[in-house]
Amino acid sequence: MRAVEVVRHYTSNRSIVQDLADSWKDLGADVAQARLNADQAFQDSLARLARAFVPALDEASLSRAERLTGFRGFTRRSPLKAMAHEESTLRKRIAAIEGDERYRRRFALVGSAGELTLKEAELAGLVKPWRADLDRFETLPHFLELVEVGYDTPGFADSWWQPAYWKHWGQGDDVCRELGMEDFGDDVLPEWRRVKGRHDEVEGQRRRVEDEIRGVHDLVRERDEAVGRLPHLAQIYLAGAQEFLKGFLAQADLPLLSEWQDDDRAIEMNLTVAIGLSSKATRLQELVEGIGAQQQGLELRVAKYRRKVTKYQRGKYAGMHFDDRVLDRGLSAKSEKYRQRIAKTRKLADRIIGFDDWADHDLASDPHAWWHDAVGKSPPESLMPKAHRWYAGSSPPARTRRSDPAQEAVAEAAGAIGSLDDVGYLS
Repeated sequence: MRAVEVVRHYTSNRSIVQDLADSWKDLGADVAQARLNADQAFQDSLARLARAFVPALDEASLSRAERLTGFRGFTRRSPLKAMAHEESTLRKRIAAIEGDERYRRRFALVGSAGELTLKEAELAGLVKPWRADLDRFETLPHFLELVEVGYDTPGFADSWWQPAYWKHWGQGDDVCRELGMEDFGDDVLPEWRRVKGRHDEVEGQRRRVEDEIRGVHDLVRERDEAVGRLPHLAQIYLAGAQEFLKGFLAQADLPLLSEWQDDDRAIEMNLTVAIGLSSKATRLQELVEGIGAQQQGLELRVAKYRRKVTKYQRGKYAGMHFDDRVLDRGLSAKSEKYRQRIAKTRKLADRIIGFDDWADHDLASDPHAWWHDAVGKSPPESLMPKAHRWYAGSSPPARTRRSDPAQEAVAEAAGAIGSLDDVGYLS
């Protein structure tokens, strides 16, 4: 066997394994997105659970929520007291604004024909010609630069031997020529300062009137927002209390909370869903890691084949012959099994992702137990070792779901994945 045939063999192997690695990568990306979706669904479930714990904003509901969750936040930071304080503050502020002369005279001040409106328009008209006169100077090339460096003033720092000195001199002459004036320091600057001073004075008056107008509008807006918020304080603080509790629930031991409940169906159902979604997100994350390990192992194999190709392409091997021992013929037999494994893993992932039937789940069961409902068989050890160890060390769940063809097919897939562990030499 010539070197070119060895190169052809390892080039083919590299292509096959790269295709397998890419397939694992695509599957991993899909499962990773599903894990993000499960995380979001878990957060949504916590929000619903918090609403079930605190359905109304009253002492009874808050006390019951604390009793059923162990949360003490409402005792330390009472939303009812905070709401009462804000209501008092809003009412006082509304009364103060309504007593403000600017609010009472708002239409006379800032209406379409209001005093301040007309004054601002008048000043805007007065400032316009001064702005045009100022632009006659400031829009000329390099004018503002010359002002900034203090050209033709005692503050001009350029020395005569520096190129900048002569550059600025030439620019100053250009400005004088454009304006029809003799000297930059004696004629241009004094006239520019006079125009700018008058412009800034009138523009300052206009801006002060503009600020007064804005102040009236801000008062009206603040009063309207306060009046609009008052009737909704109960809903606002209820939502805040639910969000406050949600933050606690996100860190809580939800299975433990299930032991403290008092047969409230809404709480039990939402708690079940939250536990299931949390476990689903955990299992999907483990599957993402398992898939990543498979991909990484294959990428190492791709690199190995690439080195083989490079090696046998060297000139020193051109005239040599080799026997079959230099080849890796085992790949052909294993590659189809790997493709089947990827397909069955995708089928398993789809079943995990699609499972959302929490209705009959027993709150007393371990959070891992939902796997049995979704799949019905032990998680594959090569992809999900943590879940597999738990499952192997636990007795079967007391409650299982009635089997259906889809469930049985995925259970078979899960078993088949485990039976393919003997192709692991590729990784």
